[in-house]
Amino acid sequence: MKAKFKNIDSIEMLPNGFELKKHQLFLEFIDKVLRKLTNLPFYIHLMFSKNNLSKIKQSDLIISTNDRLAISAMPMILYSKLRTLNNNFLVIVMGLFSKKRDRKIVAYLQKFFLNFIIKKINFFIFLGKGEYQLAIEMFPKFKDKFRFIPFGINLDFWNSEKVYDPKQNEYLLFVGNDGNRDFEQVVDICNNLKNIEIKIITSQEISNKIKNENVEVIYGNWHKSAISDQKLKEYYENALLTFLPIKETYQPSGQSVALQSMSLGIPVAITRTRGFWDIDKFSHMENIVFIENNSTENWTNTINKLLSDKNLLDHISKKSISTVNKHYNQDDFFLKMEQLI
Repeated sequence: MKAKFKNIDSIEMLPNGFELKKHQLFLEFIDKVLRKLTNLPFYIHLMFSKNNLSKIKQSDLIISTNDRLAISAMPMILYSKLRTLNNNFLVIVMGLFSKKRDRKIVAYLQKFFLNFIIKKINFFIFLGKGEYQLAIEMFPKFKDKFRFIPFGINLDFWNSEKVYDPKQNEYLLFVGNDGNRDFEQVVDICNNLKNIEIKIITSQEISNKIKNENVEVIYGNWHKSAISDQKLKEYYENALLTFLPIKETYQPSGQSVALQSMSLGIPVAITRTRGFWDIDKFSHMENIVFIENNSTENWTNTINKLLSDKNLLDHISKKSISTVNKHYNQDDFFLKMEQLI
């Protein structure tokens, strides 16, 4: 963005532990009520400030990198740009249309608020095809506002001169922190696989649940830069297989980790969920390994089968690299974003 446009600025949510002022405490109460009634991510109290309001007033275009930020900033945007809002707001969607609606009042109020929010936003950018299709089913009259743009990675960085060798690489690798990762399954898999080294990179406190000594938990928190991209890349390059158990969700969970791993030629095994980002581009045992039945037994059996077939791993490795290079270049994502702008 900075290379294309003269004046770029950003606003963020207040950090955890920030001492809230009186008006923010009141807004916090309102947020809790709205979240309870709609199951939508209202965190207005963490966005509302004089400085943020000033930046929004001066902006011609607002891009929200997730729907939580968009919804939480909406009151400030409505206040400052009431007449022109429909022409200057883009939102990258991360699960907005797949929130639980298990009670009638929640279903009704959620649809009411979503309908209102959609009217005020120019484009919704979906990183996963599953949620994109769900949004069209839920709100067909707004389908022209919905765009599916496959997420891309920086292929200038996420490439490797090291050739993948399933006979030399040493361990299984899991990477991730978000709530849609199935950490109970990760622990169970680790406790069932005793004959291969396993490395877990996460900020989740799970080491006390793991019984086997062949498992190493490496605590990495990207927000605190506890592990660098370069170090993470090295962990990928020496892995035999990246495994990603995912809870059933419409969010494209595991997307960036899978693409980073694949771009380096490290095969990926991942739960097949409704939110898998671009199912048409992937084939089981060709460029990825899909786990349909997300049970510990199925995971361990599939992993053991892969470890015993070095030729298959090598084949998946080569296909993984070509898939990412062809379809998931960050530059393509930016170009499509720019066209919307």
